Amino acid sequence: MSVFTPLSTEQAAAWLEDYELGTLEKLSGITEGVQNSNFFLDTTLGRYVLTIFEQAPGEQLPFHMQLLAHLAGQGIPCPAPVANRRNEYVGQLQGKPAVIVSRLPGSAESSPTLAQCAAIGEMLAKLHLAAQTCPVQLAHQRDIAWCACVAMHLEPWLDQDDAALLRDEVRYQQSARPTGLPRGIIHADLFRDNVLFVGEQVSGLLDFYFAGVDDLLFDLAVTVNDWCATATAGLDAERSTTLLAAYGRWRPLLASEQAAWPTLLRAAALRFWASRLYDHHLPRPGELVIERDPDTYRSLLLARRALDSRHACLATATRAASISYLSVCTHMLKENFPIPAPMFNGASRHVDVGNAFDWLRQGWAIFIVNPGVWMAITVILIVILFGLAIVPWFGQLAVYLLTPLLIAGMLLGCRKVERDEALEISDLFAGFQSNTAGLLMLGVLYMLAMLGVFLLLILFVGGGVAGMMMGNPVAVGIAFGGFLLGTLLSLLLCVPIVMAIWFAPALVVFNKLQPVDALKASFHACLKNTPVFLVYGLISLVLCFFAALPVGLGFLVLGPVLAGSVYASYRDLFIAA
Repeated sequence: MSVFTPLSTEQAAAWLEDYELGTLEKLSGITEGVQNSNFFLDTTLGRYVLTIFEQAPGEQLPFHMQLLAHLAGQGIPCPAPVANRRNEYVGQLQGKPAVIVSRLPGSAESSPTLAQCAAIGEMLAKLHLAAQTCPVQLAHQRDIAWCACVAMHLEPWLDQDDAALLRDEVRYQQSARPTGLPRGIIHADLFRDNVLFVGEQVSGLLDFYFAGVDDLLFDLAVTVNDWCATATAGLDAERSTTLLAAYGRWRPLLASEQAAWPTLLRAAALRFWASRLYDHHLPRPGELVIERDPDTYRSLLLARRALDSRHACLATATRAASISYLSVCTHMLKENFPIPAPMFNGASRHVDVGNAFDWLRQGWAIFIVNPGVWMAITVILIVILFGLAIVPWFGQLAVYLLTPLLIAGMLLGCRKVERDEALEISDLFAGFQSNTAGLLMLGVLYMLAMLGVFLLLILFVGGGVAGMMMGNPVAVGIAFGGFLLGTLLSLLLCVPIVMAIWFAPALVVFNKLQPVDALKASFHACLKNTPVFLVYGLISLVLCFFAALPVGLGFLVLGPVLAGSVYASYRDLFIAA
C-alpha cells in the first residue's frame, strides 16, 4: 500500500458525506505496499481504510468487493467493504475508483515466529476452502500470460543476462507448468506486510486486489517464498515445514501438487520479479511510494531454479552412499524443499523391501557424524533401563512408562544431526521437554498393554504349576502344553504392541498427534510394510548377535544406529508419504 494520489482532509471529508460513517477525525497515508493509494480513515463511528485504485480496471472491483464480503461472512478475518448511501461498494474519488473497508486490529510481522508461520499456513488453507463457495469468479490477472507480456515490454530496459533469464523462465513456465492442479480463488499476494497478527493469531488478511482463479498451489508458493525465505534466497526449513504442514492439515496436497512444487515456486518468483522490474524501470509518480528491489526476487528465482535441478537429481544422488544420502537430504531440507505430505493425519506409504537396508545405512550415517556422544548417550540409557529393571515389579513398569520419552530423546537427537546441529548428551532427555504429556500417555498405554500380556502369561503359568503339583503325568502334560501356549500367545500379542509403539513417539513429538492416533498410525504403517519390517527385523537380529559377542560392547554402536534407522524409516514412511 502506498500513496500515489494525494488526498487532503477536506477532500476526504466531503467524500465521506456519502457514507453513514460519521464525520472525519483523522486522515493519514499508508506507506506499505506498491500498487494503490491507501489511507487510514478515523471517523466518529470507527476506524476504516480508504483505498484509491491506481491500476485495477473498474470492472474487476465489484468482484473483489463481493469476494471480501463473502470471505468475511465465512469467518475469514479480511476487511469488510462498506457500502455508501446508494448501497454501492465502489465510488469515485479524484476521478478514480475508491472503496472504504473496515480497519482490522493487529500489526504485520517482518520476522514471523514458527507459531505465526503455522497460523498463516492454516489461514491460507481456510481461505482457499471458504472461497470455493464464492458466487462470483475472476481469472487471476497476473498469470504466466501477463508475465510474458511484461517481459516483452521490459526487454529494452534490461541488460543481456536479465533479459535472457526472464525469457528463459517464461518459456519454461509456458511449457512445463502442469495443468490439472486444484484451482480456485487465490489471494495471490499474501506477503508478510499483508497479514496482521495479535500475538500468534492472524487478525487480518489484507490487499485482495490481485485475487483471482488460479492454481491453489501457486498461492501457497507465493506465501512460502516470502514468509520462509532466508537472507541468501533459500528457504528456511523449519518455517517452511511448519507453514506447509499447517496448510496440509486443512487441505492436504495431492501427489500431483507435490510433484509440481518446484515449478510453482519458480512461477511465484517469476511473477514478482517481473512486477518489480516493471515498477523499477517504468515507475509511477506519487507520494510515500516504496520501491521494492527487483534483485531480491531475481536471486530468489535463481535459487528456485537451482532447487528444481537438484530435486530432479535427488533420486540418483542418494543412491551413491549412505553419507551422501544424508548430506543431500539434509541440504535439501535445510535450504529449499521441505514438503510435508498430509502426514499429520497419520497417512503413511508402502515402500520396497530394499528400503530396510537404506534405513540402516542412514542410521549408520547419523551415528558416524558424532560417535562419541552417541556412545555416551547409549551408556546412560543402558544404565537407566537396567537400573530400573532390577527393581521388582515397579521398576519394570517404570521402564515401559519412560520408554517413549527416552526414544523421543534419541529421535530428537537424530533430527539435530540431520540439521547439522551440535548433538549433546542431554538430548537423551529432550523428550521430557517436548510434548511430554503426550509421550507420558504413550508410556501409560504401553505399560498397561505389557502388563496385560504379563498377567495372561501368569495365568497360563499358574495353571501349569498347579497341574505339575498334582503329579499325574496327563496333568503334567496338559500343564506343560498350557505353559507353551501361554508363552506363544504372549509373544504373538507383543507383536502388535511393538508395531503400535514403533513410530508412536516420533508421531507424537514431531507431528503432535494424539497418543491413540499415533499408536494407530504406527500400527498401520508397520502392517502395510510387513515384508520390509521382516527383512529389517532379521537384519537387526543378526546385527544384535554380532554386537553381543564382544561382551555386549557392540551395542554402544548398534543402539544409536538402530535409533537412526528408526528415524530414517519414520521419515521414509510418513514424511515421504
